[in-house]
Amino acid sequence: MLTTKEPNKISRIIINACRHHAENTLNEKVSISQLKISKYPSLKFIFFLINFILSGGIFDKKKRLDLTYSNVNIGRFILSSVFDDFETYLSRSKFYFNYLKSFYIAGKLIKTANNIIKIKNFKSIYIDHCGGLNGILFTIISKKKIVYTNNYPKNIFATKKNLSKFNGTYEGRLQISKSNKYNSIKYQQRAKKILKHLAINPKIIPWMYDTKYNKIDDASMLKEYEYIIYTHSFTDGQLWFGNDGFENSYDWLKFTLNNLELRNKKTLIKCHPNYFSKFSGRVVKVGEWDKKVFNLIYEKYKSNKNFYFMDKPIKNGDLIKKLNKNCIGVTHHGSVILEMGYLGFKVISSTSTFYSKKFQLSNIWSNKDEYNRLLNKKSSNLKECNKKDLYEVINKIYFDKDSYSVFNKSSYTAENSIEKMIKKHLNKNYSKKLIKNNRLDFDSSYFNKLDQLTIDKIAKSLAKNIIF
Repeated sequence: MLTTKEPNKISRIIINACRHHAENTLNEKVSISQLKISKYPSLKFIFFLINFILSGGIFDKKKRLDLTYSNVNIGRFILSSVFDDFETYLSRSKFYFNYLKSFYIAGKLIKTANNIIKIKNFKSIYIDHCGGLNGILFTIISKKKIVYTNNYPKNIFATKKNLSKFNGTYEGRLQISKSNKYNSIKYQQRAKKILKHLAINPKIIPWMYDTKYNKIDDASMLKEYEYIIYTHSFTDGQLWFGNDGFENSYDWLKFTLNNLELRNKKTLIKCHPNYFSKFSGRVVKVGEWDKKVFNLIYEKYKSNKNFYFMDKPIKNGDLIKKLNKNCIGVTHHGSVILEMGYLGFKVISSTSTFYSKKFQLSNIWSNKDEYNRLLNKKSSNLKECNKKDLYEVINKIYFDKDSYSVFNKSSYTAENSIEKMIKKHLNKNYSKKLIKNNRLDFDSSYFNKLDQLTIDKIAKSLAKNIIF
């Protein structure tokens, strides 16, 4: 089995879990080898890149986003990688440098993928971070071989040979599909309980665990507002759920504010709590970067008296209670769609999110024209959230085996299973080195010190729950 990520730290467990699943699936012994990326793209791809530059496509946002090569929408994967660096928002030269660099790497990945699918004894691969450039590998290889990966809202999962039932895309494989599996009163009550808990205590979401929340300064004036916009990260996970006409969350936010400004709409702009996260590792850096990018938006629109920027971490449950019921929620994606829908608010959001279009949770757009039309509609002309659909999505996120389910300790997740197995197979002193504040320390070097027998015991437990 090949892997794009070095099997160290917690990746040792995840990759070995995929290896055990592959052995059970293929009924043969499987070894782990690091994938070697081709040194150069093909000559054909280099000519394609040069032509794109000379034709001016590199300066056109739509052409950059829709860029396709060999039936792979490489444009969105390239841009996802480019906007991981917040300096691309501050410097055009930095943007074009990163863009050309990622474009070139995309060519190397295409050549790599096309070469390895021809190898007969290669049957499976683990690919990390498929929302970025590695999505190119996923798109090509998953048509021929077994691919393992993991990303919200799914757990570790496998994709076997063809992607037809997932619309031929990575995001199609990620999306929660509709099945009417959770229609009974029992499951509806379970979903309601989680939704109430989420509004009261957002810290149950791991990446918000260390965020300190503020009280609302002047709640009385909130009734005046017609729209509330929920902002997102600008430097993490751009375009991971597909192409909806915007290059990134920054472009989406500017487009939204320009529309509402022209119509003189009183609008709340709520910062994402992660802008203020104290969580360790990359999350802190992303929060700092996102806050700097958000300040660019603030400086551009701060003189508009109809706009109120909530630049402090506020619990959404506290905020929603102060809004008038006709206030329209506007967000690109995320769990706020679930919270607002549950409390009876109408929401406008992108089709590029973690659930399929078949769920009626919000008013969705798939391109800029559709989005503009929705923004111009009155609240009375927008669709309400279908509670039956909402409860099914909640149950699938929190309790399905193939869900990431990070929010609930009683449900199966890769994280929870690893924690349980660590506690079972290691002494308390060693467990504390890997689990801090009741959460896995993913970057702990102590994972490297675990013997292979222990790794296999934990990995085999995970492998049992990997599904196609």
